[in-house]
Order: sequence, then structure tokens, then C-alpha cells
Amino acid sequence: MGYGLALGVAILGTATGISIADQYHQQAVRHEQNAIEETQFISELQIQLVQVLLHQQQILMLLENRDLLDQQYSYFLNHVALFKKEWSEFKSSEGDTKNHKVDESPAEINTVRRFLQANQEIPEAYLQQTEAILKAINSAELSPAEIQIFRSQLLTFGSSPTSLQLKKFLQDIEQLKVRAYKDYKEAKTEFANVQVLRVQVIAGSMILSVAIAIFLAIYTSRAIARPLQQVTHIAQEATQTGNFDLQAAVTTQDEIGILATALNQMIRRVKQLLQEQQAASTERLIQHEKMATLGQLIAGVTHDINNPINSIAGNLTHTDRYLKDLLEHLHIYQQHYPEPASEIIEHAEAIELEFVEEDIPLMLASLQQSAERIRDISYSMRLFARADSSQKIAFDIHEGINSTLLILKHRLKANNNYSEITVAKNYGKLPKIKCFAGQLNQVFMNIIGNSIDALDDVMDRSKNSDNSELVLIPSIQIQTEIIEDNWVRIRIADNGSGIDEALKLRLFESFFTTKDAGKGTGLGLSMSHQIVTEKHGGKLYCNSQPGQGAEFVIELPIG
Repeated sequence: MGYGLALGVAILGTATGISIADQYHQQAVRHEQNAIEETQFISELQIQLVQVLLHQQQILMLLENRDLLDQQYSYFLNHVALFKKEWSEFKSSEGDTKNHKVDESPAEINTVRRFLQANQEIPEAYLQQTEAILKAINSAELSPAEIQIFRSQLLTFGSSPTSLQLKKFLQDIEQLKVRAYKDYKEAKTEFANVQVLRVQVIAGSMILSVAIAIFLAIYTSRAIARPLQQVTHIAQEATQTGNFDLQAAVTTQDEIGILATALNQMIRRVKQLLQEQQAASTERLIQHEKMATLGQLIAGVTHDINNPINSIAGNLTHTDRYLKDLLEHLHIYQQHYPEPASEIIEHAEAIELEFVEEDIPLMLASLQQSAERIRDISYSMRLFARADSSQKIAFDIHEGINSTLLILKHRLKANNNYSEITVAKNYGKLPKIKCFAGQLNQVFMNIIGNSIDALDDVMDRSKNSDNSELVLIPSIQIQTEIIEDNWVRIRIADNGSGIDEALKLRLFESFFTTKDAGKGTGLGLSMSHQIVTEKHGGKLYCNSQPGQGAEFVIELPIG
């Protein structure tokens, strides 16, 4: 009876600990899911309104083109309808998500209510006025004079109080999204803390239960106490020394034997998890060492190339001047001796003297361009492979992006299999930022390389398909800007096939890849996320929908 009581206490205590821990765990999971859904809800509302404004601007620029105007007007109406639907749902739910099991805090509820009170009628008023103007534009053919009138009317409306209120509305939405994202980060932190708490509660309950069981076993039977002490000793020694090769002896098939077997299984599982973690760390270390070695090799090669290239480039200038002097000297001979000997005439014809005079400048210019091209590539490779010091240095973001594009230029060019990938750069005026330059260059290389892979994949599928919708003009857009006075934002977007929402949530996991076997390690985006967030205190996230391309956004502090 005493033996059964001891075992019953152990099982009951462990089950109670697991139950309590699971309640905290489920609450944290619901909180995190609610934060994700709320962020997506607000982002979708913001995206639809931005789409409305974008098509409104497109209509302003296409007033002279009736066909494109009708198309943009149709897009405009479609996004207006989507925005109204999202806005109506947002107002009716007061910004709440479908996960009603999570209680919103009073601060969150008051924030959303103040937002709705301040902006209750602003979107409807703006859209009503905009639709009225655009409906008049779309109702009939416009003369040039009418086009100017409507254009002036649209431009005037763009600075009207209603438009200014809408801009304030967009700013408020952005603040809501920032608040939702902050709530998501807090939920993730809470989830991580709960995971630790869960393990602690379970471990604590198990230890406490085993201790109580041992205490009861002392008073029931020394035969029961001895194996329990052995199991406890194995558990403590494995925990304290980290020796997970230890195994408790299983001498009976009763409850003590079951407990020892469970402990052995747990120790083996912990050992397996540690080995998996060590393997992952080793793989990261190998990749890091490979990149370090490659960087040293590139730096050495480019340094060795630099001197002969500078010598060639420098001597080409003198060669050009010497040849011009020689040709000028030859022309002087020809002027003073217009009728040379027949042997001279025959030699001039044999060497095609006139062609040589025309081709030498072109040949020298080509050599000069080739030398400059090699020198630019050498500089870009040295810049890309630069070794990072322990301290951050001032770095020109645009210089890093340009060097990466130069290194990847061979993948952007057209070939027998793929069309040329155009790169549109819209650089803002950025100051130099304090960062680890070599690591940031690796981030640019990973993200731009992934964009090229995505476009190549779409072109492969369009080449093997009769569906004309798959045919596209591949392009990559890179935009930089300053945000919030002390941050910079880099956007790298492509017009590929986009990323599914389920995959997007796992993009930055280690060893996760959507590429075919042998084409990716699954470490590029994971390492990039770690470099941006942990090494630089920045943000890296992806905006994408299937069929609409993907945009990776990097936000970094300037200081």
C-alpha cells in the first residue's frame, strides 16, 4: 500500500505540474497567434488603402490614354471595394481578431477605440470625393482642356483638408501596426519565458514528486528506497555533470522499473537533442569558416591583380600618346614625300596601313575599358570580402549594394536560358552608418541572390509552359530611404511568383529552404536575419503574396 501511495504521489504531482505548465503554454500560444493575426489585419487594411492611392496617382498620369485610364479605374474601384470591406470589418470588430479566447488589455482596447473615434468618417469621406471626381473623368471622352481641368482638380484635391486627414489616418494606421508588432514581440518573449517556465514547473514537480515518493518509501520498505535512490542519483549526476551516457539499472518490471526506464528514455532523448544542436552549430561554424577563408582568398587575389592592372592601365595612357606621335610623324612623312618608293607602297598595302590607323585608337579604348572593368571588379570583390573588425565602422550602404550587384552581374545578364534581369535603383540620400560592413555585404548577397533564383525559377516554368500569364519581364527594384530620422530602410523587391503565407512564417528558420535539393543550404536567410537583428539591432522581414513577387525589407539604426 505504501509503495502504491508513493508512486501515486509521484504521478499526481508530475501530472499536476504538466497541467499547470500547459495552461500557461496554451495561453502564451493564443497570445502570440492573436498578435500575428492583428498585425496581418492592420497590414491588409493599410495595403488596400495604399493600393487605392497608388491607382489614383496612376489615373492622374494616364488621363491622355483612354485604354490605360479605364484599366486603372477598374483597378481603383476593385481596391476601393476591398478597402471598404476591410475597414467595415475593422470598425465592427474594433480591431479585434477572430481569436476571441484572448482577452485584450484595456490599453489596447482604448487605443483602437480612440483611433476609430478620431478617424470614423475620414476614409469614407475621402473615397466618396475621390470616386466622384474619377467617375466624372471616366464617364466620357475628354478634350485636352478638360484633361487639364481634371488634372488640376485632382492635384488641388491632393492638398485638400480631406487628403491631409487621410494622410493623418495612414500615420495612425502605421502607429497601430507598430503597436501590434510590439505586442507580437512581447508575445514571442512571453512564449519563450513560458517555455522555460514550463520546463521548470515540470522538472520541479517531478523532482518534488520523486522526493516525496522517496520520503514515503523510507517508511515503507528499504527494498523500495534503494532503487529509488539509484534512479535519483543517476538523474542528479546526469544533470550536474552533463554526462548523458549514464543509464539507470532496470532490475524489476514493477513501478520502479518503469520509472527507471522512463528516466533512461528521457536521458537518451536529451542526449539526442544536444547532438542535433551541436550538429547545427557545427554546420554554422563550417559555413562561417568557409566564408572567412573565401574572403581571405578573394582579398589576396584581388590585391595581387591590382598591381598589374594598375600598371597596364597606367601604361596604356603612354602607349596611346606614343602611337599618336608615331602616326603623326608618319603623316608628316606622307605630306613631304607624297610619292614614296614602290616598296613602301607595297608594304603599306600588305599591312593595311589605313585600317591600322583607324583600328589602333579603337583597340586602345577597348583595352582601357577592359582594364577599368577588371579594376572595378577587383575593388568590388575587395569591398565585399573585407574582414570585419571587432568594432563597427562607418559604411556607405549604396557602395555595398553596388559592389554586390557588380559581383552578381553575370547572373543578371541574358543568356541562352534566361532573359536579362533589369535592376532599378531608387537611392535616397543616406549618411554612412555604423555597422559590420562585411556582414552587411553578405546579407545583400543572400537576398539579391534569392531574388535572382526566384526569377530564374519563374522563367524556367514560363519556358516549359504554354500559359502566357507566366511570361514576365524579370526585374529587381532596390530602394533606400531614411525613416524616423535615425534609421535607414533598404527594400529589395522582385516580380517573381511570391511566397506562400505558410512558407513566409518559416523563411528565417535555420536549414529551411524551398529550393530543390543541391541548390540551397537553408542558411542564407537565417544568417542574414541573425546579422541584421542580433549584430546590428535592426529588423529584417518579408512582404509577399503569391503571384505578386516578394519584397525583403532591412531596417538599420544609423548610429
